[in-house]
Amino acid sequence: MNRLRIAMLHQNGSPLNDMLGEALAQAEVLELDPAAPTLPEDARCGGRLVLWDLWGFDEEQRRAWALVLAANEVGLVVAAAVLDQAIEGLSLDCHALGLIGPSHGAGLARMVLTMAADWQERYCHLWEQLEQAKRQLADREIIERAKSIVIAALGLSEPEAMSKLQQQARSTNQKLVEVAKKIIATNRIFNGDKE
Repeated sequence: MNRLRIAMLHQNGSPLNDMLGEALAQAEVLELDPAAPTLPEDARCGGRLVLWDLWGFDEEQRRAWALVLAANEVGLVVAAAVLDQAIEGLSLDCHALGLIGPSHGAGLARMVLTMAADWQERYCHLWEQLEQAKRQLADREIIERAKSIVIAALGLSEPEAMSKLQQQARSTNQKLVEVAKKIIATNRIFNGDKE
């Protein structure tokens, strides 16, 4: 099991300090400044899990931090001395992966944090796959546009046009999508936006 990496956001004097301290005994903890609603880079996707103990934060501070933490790539667990509908609503608004209350105890709190870290890791992996698929689709659309230009300009069939693009990419040691972008740009220079 990997060691938990936590970015801890809390105020001194919280009634949850002892329980959370025990739950985090084996974790690598980075203390965040409650007065400065910014996150370190490693608190983003795939990095540290943010544990926010709400005790002592006024409404203005909660709103400021909620805006920062609502970003989808931040893994968040909320801890509160009193669990009510307002806390649940804030947790949902911030896309919290877990909620810890005073009745949980250190063992259950550690389990919530571990499960949230696992979910964050899975989410980040899926997010990376989605972003890669989007880039591949965008590249494919560019290649298809260039292929249409080659078909129209040279009167080739679709397989012949694709072969021509691939040949050009190999002979110039460029990625296929880069060759396609150059064909589209050249076409715009001579023909405007017509394809």
